Amino acid sequence: MSSETTGFTLLLTSAIEDSEVFLEDANVNELQVVHLPLEKYVLLETDRDELAAQIDAAENIIHGHKRNAQFFISRVEEFDLLESVTDRVNLAADQRTADFLEEHGVPAIYPGSEEPIKMLEFLMRLRRLGTVLFPCGTYGKEEIPGLLKEMDIEVNEKVLFELEGPKTEELESYQKRVIENHFDVIVYHSRRSVNRIQAAFPNLHETNAKIIAGDQAVTDKLAEDHDIEVDKTAEGSWESILEQVKEFM
Repeated sequence: MSSETTGFTLLLTSAIEDSEVFLEDANVNELQVVHLPLEKYVLLETDRDELAAQIDAAENIIHGHKRNAQFFISRVEEFDLLESVTDRVNLAADQRTADFLEEHGVPAIYPGSEEPIKMLEFLMRLRRLGTVLFPCGTYGKEEIPGLLKEMDIEVNEKVLFELEGPKTEELESYQKRVIENHFDVIVYHSRRSVNRIQAAFPNLHETNAKIIAGDQAVTDKLAEDHDIEVDKTAEGSWESILEQVKEFM
């Protein structure tokens, strides 16, 4: 069997937009990552007039992730709504998101902490408690909208994108690459990734690869649903996953 890569090799299946920080850090640490995204974000159809009205109705726009901001700005630029967006207070949940918005002409404020509660505290200090527009996707739940609603702050969760898997040809290509590689580490970054990886690569665990779970919920799902024992459990962040990887290098 030939190997596509040599040295310490890791399998990662997260979406491109979710993996930027990890891949950059992996490159710095000379870690060879075989990135086969089993998750892909795609834009949903969006009505221009509806989006324009939602922006106009908002006092603040909160960008909970760089991914959210990317899809929002894509539509805003397409619909020529940038001026309306810049007339609102734009808050970013982290520095990378703020930097992205600034690069696209949107002045953005990062409150200085990635804790969602700090975002709410910042809004209260600014006395900006009007309607919030929160661009997001169809999957899962994000913490910030829930906190806003608890404080009786009106929030409009604007769904702009959804999550889907790879096309058949793409998946077949991924399966070929898995066969060609020897993996030292397999990362299950989320609960979603557990079933996706098991379905796409059913024979993956006939190797001696170490298993890293993104958090305890992922570890539990692997054990309960697939009888797979995890070697390391991270703390729910890409930084913590990388730290666990380094322990095997």
